[in-house]
Amino acid sequence: MLKRSLMAILCVLLLIAPQAAFAYKNPASLPDEWGQYGLGDPYVLKFNGTYYLYVSTRDTDIGVKVWSSPDLVNWSYGGLAATDPVTKGAYAPEVVYWNGYFYMYTSPAGNGHYVLRSESPTGPFTVQTGNLGHSIDGNVFIDDDGKWYFYHANGAGILAAAMPTPTTIGNSVNTGASMNGWTEGSTMFKRNGKYYMTYTGNHVFSKGYRVDYAVSTNPLTGFVRDADNPILISTEGPTVGLGHNTVVVGPNLDARYIIYHNLEGPGIVGPLRHMGMDRIVFNGDKMSVLGPTTTEQPDPEMPDFEDRFNGAELSPAWTNADGGSWSVDSGYLRQQTAGTSRLVTTSAAGSSYTAEFNLQLAELSNTGSPRLGVVFSYKGDNDFGTALLDPSSNSLQTQFRVNGADLGWVASPLPEGYDYTKLHNIRVEKAGDTFKIYVDGMLKQTRSVMLGGGSIGYVTENAKANFGYAAFSNDVNGSSDFDAAKPVPGQVEAVHYLSGGEGVGYHDQTPDTIGDYRGEGMDTGKADDGTSHITAFENGEWLQYRLNISETGKYDIDLSYAEAALGSKVQLTLDGGQPLGEFELAGVNDAADAGWQTAQLNGVELPAGVHTLKVAAVSGTISLDKLTFHRHADVPVLYENFDDGQDDGWKRYEGFWSVKSDIAEEEQPYDAYHPIPGAIGTVHYISGGEGVGYHENTLENIGGQYRGDSVDIRSNPAGGGYNVGWNQTGEWLKFNIDVAEAGSYNAEFKVATTLDGGQIRLWLDDTTDLTGIVDIPKTGDWNIWNVVLKSGVTLPAGKHTLKAETVRGEFDFAGIALTRMDQPIPVPGVIEAEHYKPGGEGVGYYDLTPANIGGKYRSDKVDIRSAASGDQIVGWNQTGEWLKYNIRVAEEGLYDLDLWAATTFTDAQVRLWLDDTTDLTGVLSVPASGDWNKWKSVTKSGILLPAGDHELKVEIVKGEFDMTRLSLTQFDKPHVLPGFIQAADYKAGGEGSGYHDLTPANIGTEYRNDSVDIRRNAGGSYNVGWNATGEWLAYNVDIAEAGVYNVDFVTATSTDGAKVRLWLDGATDLTGEVDIPNSVTWENWATTTKQGIYLPAGAHTLKVETVKGEFDFQGIRIHQNPVEPKVVHTGEYQAAVGSFAKTTIGDANWSDYSIESDIKLISDSGDGGILFRVNNPAHGKELNQNNANFVQGYVAYLNNQGVHLGKLNYSWTYLTGVPLEVKTGEWKHMKVVAQGTRIQVYVDDMSKPVIDYTDTSGSPFTHGKVGMRTFMNETSYDNFTVLPAPIHAPAIGKLLDWFGSAGQLDEKTRKQLDKELDHAADAVSKKKPDWKQGIKHLENLLKQLNKEKQQEEISNQAKTTLNRSVNALIEAWSENLGK
Repeated sequence: MLKRSLMAILCVLLLIAPQAAFAYKNPASLPDEWGQYGLGDPYVLKFNGTYYLYVSTRDTDIGVKVWSSPDLVNWSYGGLAATDPVTKGAYAPEVVYWNGYFYMYTSPAGNGHYVLRSESPTGPFTVQTGNLGHSIDGNVFIDDDGKWYFYHANGAGILAAAMPTPTTIGNSVNTGASMNGWTEGSTMFKRNGKYYMTYTGNHVFSKGYRVDYAVSTNPLTGFVRDADNPILISTEGPTVGLGHNTVVVGPNLDARYIIYHNLEGPGIVGPLRHMGMDRIVFNGDKMSVLGPTTTEQPDPEMPDFEDRFNGAELSPAWTNADGGSWSVDSGYLRQQTAGTSRLVTTSAAGSSYTAEFNLQLAELSNTGSPRLGVVFSYKGDNDFGTALLDPSSNSLQTQFRVNGADLGWVASPLPEGYDYTKLHNIRVEKAGDTFKIYVDGMLKQTRSVMLGGGSIGYVTENAKANFGYAAFSNDVNGSSDFDAAKPVPGQVEAVHYLSGGEGVGYHDQTPDTIGDYRGEGMDTGKADDGTSHITAFENGEWLQYRLNISETGKYDIDLSYAEAALGSKVQLTLDGGQPLGEFELAGVNDAADAGWQTAQLNGVELPAGVHTLKVAAVSGTISLDKLTFHRHADVPVLYENFDDGQDDGWKRYEGFWSVKSDIAEEEQPYDAYHPIPGAIGTVHYISGGEGVGYHENTLENIGGQYRGDSVDIRSNPAGGGYNVGWNQTGEWLKFNIDVAEAGSYNAEFKVATTLDGGQIRLWLDDTTDLTGIVDIPKTGDWNIWNVVLKSGVTLPAGKHTLKAETVRGEFDFAGIALTRMDQPIPVPGVIEAEHYKPGGEGVGYYDLTPANIGGKYRSDKVDIRSAASGDQIVGWNQTGEWLKYNIRVAEEGLYDLDLWAATTFTDAQVRLWLDDTTDLTGVLSVPASGDWNKWKSVTKSGILLPAGDHELKVEIVKGEFDMTRLSLTQFDKPHVLPGFIQAADYKAGGEGSGYHDLTPANIGTEYRNDSVDIRRNAGGSYNVGWNATGEWLAYNVDIAEAGVYNVDFVTATSTDGAKVRLWLDGATDLTGEVDIPNSVTWENWATTTKQGIYLPAGAHTLKVETVKGEFDFQGIRIHQNPVEPKVVHTGEYQAAVGSFAKTTIGDANWSDYSIESDIKLISDSGDGGILFRVNNPAHGKELNQNNANFVQGYVAYLNNQGVHLGKLNYSWTYLTGVPLEVKTGEWKHMKVVAQGTRIQVYVDDMSKPVIDYTDTSGSPFTHGKVGMRTFMNETSYDNFTVLPAPIHAPAIGKLLDWFGSAGQLDEKTRKQLDKELDHAADAVSKKKPDWKQGIKHLENLLKQLNKEKQQEEISNQAKTTLNRSVNALIEAWSENLGK
């Protein structure tokens, strides 16, 4: 209905109801969303004036959920739109309406697409096709000519294919839209004859998940990415990992919105995500997003008129021009009898507008050809336009009558097979004298007619019709962008001043208008990229903008300008009050070559809420491009020499950073001796580098994981952890081993490969060939693992080195186990099914088959197959068969059995015997698991075992079942404290007793067969992994004596923010929340100590609660050892050679500053340098993304060719560089001064920059953190310093205080220097600053600093840093001399 007709009702409601906020806020949760999965991959369809939302389905569930909304804010749950089993884990469902049917496209679990169909947007949808393939994230676009196109994800970018029908897909071609890796989640729309595609990459679990866009003139190919991508990104703050969006036109029929999901972390299954929405605006053909926002934003505007026909009768907002009979029900206006009728609104649209109509044919008349359609710009029978659907000719027909004269009918064909009894949509866009007519989203006609605004309505000829949602808005082609409240912080295009014309949105003093962007009096110019800007903006002219300021506080404001006359000034005023400040603009001699300049106002106080900003030229003439608002943060003094051995405050991303000290480091964990018999993770080769711990043919760690040298390591999705990959001929790895007893061993190689011909060999102490050449068979996939067994490997006792040589590649290599099946297996412990004793038939086993059916692992008759994880499975177990194991029971006692079995039978049985005579268990039933690769437990508690060496026989009482392992454990036996508790040894009892876990099964599939997720780490032991918020583990303990203890939590994680807490007896909080540090990788174990914990003596329960995930947990140590701080004398920060790397510190809202550091390139290749103006950093190596450019900002860097400057925006742009001699292993001192868009780079000589660069691109970075970045170079950093720019006296005062507190400057000297600094500051703080006197005091300070007798009182680091800083201040003050 007409908005103003509701005002009286609204006023009454406001008197009796709480005041509504009329604002939305990201991210949004919705009723009935998928638990611990949320609203991933949101897709929004608009049909008959209502929006319908579809999201991805949780992997474990069936069905597609749907919500509906009239306004994109208030959503109602509509249940499951689809329930077919094929929708289990339905990824990214998208729905298209066409000719009466709704077509749903989804890729269940990402394994190819299915098409489902329904006659309603809320379902039920039924399956129409088999698996059509085409990867994941399908998106359908229908062009103006009615042709269909299908877009989908791929590692090479978004691919596209023509669709002959809605249920068939042709061959794909590359669109050209790519994010340099896996690219997904595309959305296509058309605007002004150009095709716009948004798309997302590179991994849903990455905080760097982001949205780019590209434009083409062809729906299939030729897409060119925008130079300022990404258009939507946030890697830090309240929302991160933004992507997989849809683009939809808002309720006002004009504005476009981007609807996307964020990443909140891992859910129960897959990622937990919620929904965000921000406005899209355009400048010419260039698109930008007003966001991402996380504070309240105005709700999307509603149309100036709308009717949903939800009442019982026709509203008075309509005039029945021809006296027809109408009824209203179920959201439709229904014509009662066939004939010719016309219905128009009482309200009229303005001179430019957008109107939307929905209509369907209900019945034909007995006479004449039926037509149904709409009228618009109706001012009476002599002035109107009409658009009719003509079933007889299958066309759209339009006619205009102006001043009583008909301009003639124009017909446009519609797609073949159009069913006019189904609902169709007509859209009319009127911009000035241009009318565009769309049918079902297809632009069918453009006509130029001198006809003003007017009413809209419906019309029929010789027909009976039903009419749906109708609306109009006095905006068209994005004109509502101008009055939209622009979020602050954020960016405002200069040409997006308020509507209303002269004296309202702008004031222009020139009689002639330059440019036509807004079609009114303000002068505009056009840039090379097609965007428009304000030009000839002169003294006395002004512009006004609407802002939505997120919170009260200080802001920095950037003004992008060009062509400024000398002395030009621009003033800002808020809400007509006192001026906020003035920009003093630098005039240029050659404006045409100057590019865009940036002026800044820093620390401007702004109030929260919606306000009007006035931008006025108070002198000179200028061109304006945009305003950018940032939160303000003062730049502190930061000095870091890493002498404490820590990098507190630094955020490590990819690469391998460490603090190197002058004190001998503790033994590397990689150099520890692995006990044999036992297992060795291949990533635990010894330290020492190339030629010592390994030989590697590539310089780079291709996988980019775990260790920072050249060995290629990747993450292992099968069971977690890491493996050494890309093993090439001639490469080798070396390990320290400690052999308990000389004898004959089995060597087991855990490998994966898709290639034939791989070969490996083991050497002892570099000289003894232990195995000869062992063939590695093809496993079929790089994540399908097999164990290759080599028997008869003779090992001497004692400590040795073991070298694994790749005789012939290529294969991936996860582990080596050296085992002795004739040796007793320790109990309590785990017994692998395939480790039955040697001796053959009748000794180690009894088997009814003549040969090993599975053909794996051992060459006798026992039937063994391999799982994809590399586990060996004794299968095809038949009635009467048995296996024997040598065991060594540590002590007599009661033990619990857990035997892992898989079977599709319901009557299988098993029994355990001790020494062939004692029935330990009786006959136990084997539960049916329903699948031969799904494991269930056969359990028995209270099994009495005597101490010592024994034989354990597993008898198959009744087959058939498969078996992978069994354990005999005492998890309920109290752990004696003080001591260490392995995380995986939680007490028995299951869910709610021994643990609480959110997953239905053990993800890692190791050690225990319940819901706790356990994996085997690279060291060969077990740890509890995937610990998610709210989970817990409980342990029975026996505390020797009451007292105060320390608790060590041994954890590993690559995420920030994880927390843990320890409880006693489920009631006493022992530790409070304990922060778990980011250890960079999931195999780098860190110890976090909580001191001063009181524990009472006796039997108790300890509960370890995951307050916030995610981390892996190896165990806790309870002790009373003193915690001694590590003493370090000198230190430096170092990145390893095998990768690219970055680390950052600071505040993204820092503006002007200087950064300096000592830098040493240790390797001949690659580079190392300083990051600055850093925004949105993310890990470029994780999740196999392998992108060195996951950051926004600049880098000044050194390599063997000189010093260089580059710009990063999730892409790389080289800016400039100069030759300079840089020697490997030699320290260089680099300083970067960033003020506004000017960047100066100094190397060694601090008196003159070697690079002096101003970013005139129009998209400079003016705020951001600082950091370090290396690329394939082992680089060291020291004495990293950040100071405000321009430097000022208080900053030097803080340096003096820091060096004093660090013991590098004695107190007497510090006071002397501080006194001279105070005198200098006083001299320049006078009403008339005395710069000369101030400089004199600074020179006196330098004399005091550099006295020879001060050598004992001040360190070299302090002296060097203070000299540089004070000289920089002298230089800055010297510029004021003579002014």
